[in-house]
Amino acid sequence: MSDPKSEDPATNLAKRIAKLSTEKRGLLQQQLAVKRPRGYDAVATSLRECGITHVYGVAGLPSEEILPACVSQNIRPIGVYHQTSAVCMALAHNFQSGRLVAAALVSAGPAATNAITGLLVAHDNAWPVLVLGGRRSSFQKFDAVPMVSHVTKHVVNVPSTGSIGECIHEACRIAVSGRPGPVYVDLHEDVLAGHAVAAPVSSASPAILGRPAPSASAVDIERMAAALLSAARPALFLGKGVRWTVAPAQLQELLETLGLPFITSPHGTWLCSRRSPAVLQRGADGAPVSSRRRSDPWCKTELDVSARR
Repeated sequence: MSDPKSEDPATNLAKRIAKLSTEKRGLLQQQLAVKRPRGYDAVATSLRECGITHVYGVAGLPSEEILPACVSQNIRPIGVYHQTSAVCMALAHNFQSGRLVAAALVSAGPAATNAITGLLVAHDNAWPVLVLGGRRSSFQKFDAVPMVSHVTKHVVNVPSTGSIGECIHEACRIAVSGRPGPVYVDLHEDVLAGHAVAAPVSSASPAILGRPAPSASAVDIERMAAALLSAARPALFLGKGVRWTVAPAQLQELLETLGLPFITSPHGTWLCSRRSPAVLQRGADGAPVSSRRRSDPWCKTELDVSARR
């Protein structure tokens, strides 16, 4: 009689499987047929479902395998030289697109702390961006959550491999809802390396995630429309918050239809053509004057369409 300990592991396993009943063998086959993606793959799949098309980052442990997983999901990874650049490039990409289409990826330890400058820029300017940060158990062991929580809108600590999809969907919704801002997703190396069947999550529409519906009620909209239509000298003040709720073409159409003079904040200068005859400019005394109505007194009704608070 042969010693089971001296047998080849594969042979020993085959014998054990052969001893299983037909019912248990069928259950085993069902379990083996279930696809159990790794955490890296779950991250990439979730990003694609949320409409992310580009990921900026610096490769490093434990998150570097997310990059090839993104390629398999038709998400373009773009390497940079510094983590601050990764976050700033991602948030600038989102601002130009008017939607949440870019994310940043950083590794553990000092890589996470290097991302703080970019997070602060996004937080102060109310720009949505998703930052995925790795965390290790040994070398460069550092819990970045307490530090980044002061410069982010929200921090998501992913508890398990199976909850990756749910957490990333939640992070994207929070980043663009209400007053936009940066969301940091903390991914431990065990969560990324693990295998699990992803938990079902509610379907995410990239259009909804990228450009949420304005939160103003029908009563507020009617009140603003009535004020503009009845005003003797109406004017609009356009801020950077318009970027996330109103398409520039729609805004331009509104200005041209109503013939409204307007002025923009520094971050809103690109919203409408600065060559428009209705654009307001600053006079020698610092007061705004209209290039179309320079001889008129300053407006009596001003509608502030600026950053959400």
